[in-house]
Amino acid sequence: MNIEKKIRLQLWLVGISLFLSVLSVVFSIVHIEPFTVSEATYIGVIVTTMGIIFALFVGYQIYNAIEVKKELQEFVTQKRTLEITIAELADSQQIAEAYNFSNRALFAISINQYDEAIVLFLKSLKKFLISNNLILYMSDIEGITGNIDHCIYKIKKNGTPYGEREINLLAEIRNIPNYAHLNENIKTKLNTIEA
Repeated sequence: MNIEKKIRLQLWLVGISLFLSVLSVVFSIVHIEPFTVSEATYIGVIVTTMGIIFALFVGYQIYNAIEVKKELQEFVTQKRTLEITIAELADSQQIAEAYNFSNRALFAISINQYDEAIVLFLKSLKKFLISNNLILYMSDIEGITGNIDHCIYKIKKNGTPYGEREINLLAEIRNIPNYAHLNENIKTKLNTIEA
């Protein structure tokens, strides 16, 4: 119920109560024959009027409570929708960051910085594994591991040692729950970082 309808209903209830109050005062002052208004009749009319007003207000409160319950249910539904949207946006941000790291790694390969490329590819892989839709990005993950394999080959060919960053990132990746869903070929390629 919108605010305008609530105000209109409240005004009607106040108007009815005022009318009945004035009517009861008129009956108490004016003695209309054959009706005689005694003290008992006056109290009866007042109590009846108050009972009617009380019943109207209780009914309004019950109606209002039902409306509030409906509005709360709508808020719960909207909250669930917002939580799903926020999760989707967070996942989209993770994927965008993964592609960013992957592109930076490809640039690092182009300027022969293979150790930096491995770190960036591992960061990209970590972002993909955090994603809720791992299956959608499996081909990207395979491409990343292929590029890591290429970088490892180039590093071994040049005789450059690995840094601690690669090994630490690999340990973090292994602790991500989605790591268990990777196939053994990908895991084998990642294990060559430590070899």
